[in-house]
Amino acid sequence: MLGMTTSTPPGDDGDDPGERRLFSRDVDPPPSKWRPRVILLGVVTLMLVGVWFWLHSSEDRALLAMAPAQRKALFHETQQGFRLMCLSDAGKDFIPRCRQQATFLARFPECDTSCRQEISPYYPGPLR
Repeated sequence: MLGMTTSTPPGDDGDDPGERRLFSRDVDPPPSKWRPRVILLGVVTLMLVGVWFWLHSSEDRALLAMAPAQRKALFHETQQGFRLMCLSDAGKDFIPRCRQQATFLARFPECDTSCRQEISPYYPGPLR
């Protein structure tokens, strides 16, 4: 019986019956290395979006937190500066600054319909 091997029934290889075979179909797949990274990336992205919204609205909160008299004075001062710089012939030289001023003026509750018409050539988006 040299060279002959005895066959053993499947699953009866003499080892521990609780031990899994290397090529068995019931072996658990290796844990995914990408899942924790994707979750972390999602959490970081959500945090960045939240921070962006918070910072974006901080100027509005600051304006609304001001005393009405102070806010009105700041509005009129900013509006006068906008008119002097942007509505004159020199306004074409200050387009980026005029856009910033128009965006800032639009945030004031005091910016009514006439104010919105005045800043509309420099406002970078639709006015509410």
